[in-house]
Amino acid sequence: MMTTIERALQTVVIRFSFVVCPRISIQCPLVNVLLVWAEPRAEKKAKCRNFELAQEKMIDVEQEVGKVNMIIDYQERSTKVRFGKIIEKMKAEVGKVLESLDTLQARVQILEYEQDEEIGRTMWMEVGHSEEHAQLPTNHEENGENNKMQEECEIMISDPFLGGITPLEGYDGNPSVSFLRWVARFEDMLTLYPHEAVRTALAGENEEIIRKRLFEEFLEKLTPELQFEVKAGRPSSYSNAYELAQHFELLLATKKANHVSVADSVAELSHKVEALAIHQQPMPNRRVNERRACYYCKRPGHIVKDCRDKRRNEER
Repeated sequence: MMTTIERALQTVVIRFSFVVCPRISIQCPLVNVLLVWAEPRAEKKAKCRNFELAQEKMIDVEQEVGKVNMIIDYQERSTKVRFGKIIEKMKAEVGKVLESLDTLQARVQILEYEQDEEIGRTMWMEVGHSEEHAQLPTNHEENGENNKMQEECEIMISDPFLGGITPLEGYDGNPSVSFLRWVARFEDMLTLYPHEAVRTALAGENEEIIRKRLFEEFLEKLTPELQFEVKAGRPSSYSNAYELAQHFELLLATKKANHVSVADSVAELSHKVEALAIHQQPMPNRRVNERRACYYCKRPGHIVKDCRDKRRNEER
């Protein structure tokens, strides 16, 4: 754009040309020279001004671009953080799924193993029963022996140790259960520990530790009386513990039998004394001067079966 001085100079030149040379057109050389000199400067000024405006606009645009870049960087960082958390969660979930699959696979293997064992037990039981029916006895004695063998076979078939991982029930001292048979079952358990399932359950343990655990379990499954007596003997191995348990089991059985026999003897003697006292009572039509006396409380007037002190003591 032209400045005020340039505009004034251009106006003076134009007026001078019309005043001095009224018959000369605007194409006077002097006027043309002045116009040529004034116009480039004005254009140059205008271009400079436009350039300054363009620079200002470029600066504004660069600032806007910088703001946009900052926003984009922030969005990218937020997206990376968000996706990082999502990826971590996905990895954790994948790990849980893999653990669940491993557990499920182990359970499937255990179920397959138990199913195979059940099929084997069923087939063996069917074969055993078929052989027993093929050799039926003819007299009652052979029937009794066959029933005993069949009972032992059923006990062996229903033995929880055939599964390899079921624990043995403790010996409770029940007279209907033979201690020797229970010990035999426990020895069968000792022979089962090298089995594949047992080795898997006791992986990483040596044979000495396994025998020690089985020895401790044998002691824990005895009755409290047998356990006390066996532990008092301080056995160093399973064989020593077995001998002590068998010895004290026989002693305890004898003690219980003697206790029962003494009780029966006392009861029988009491009944005999009462019968004798009743037998020595006078007849109703017989006159007796002496009064009856109870031999239990030593008081006259009643006999043993009517003694209140004896009844009271028995109720206690």
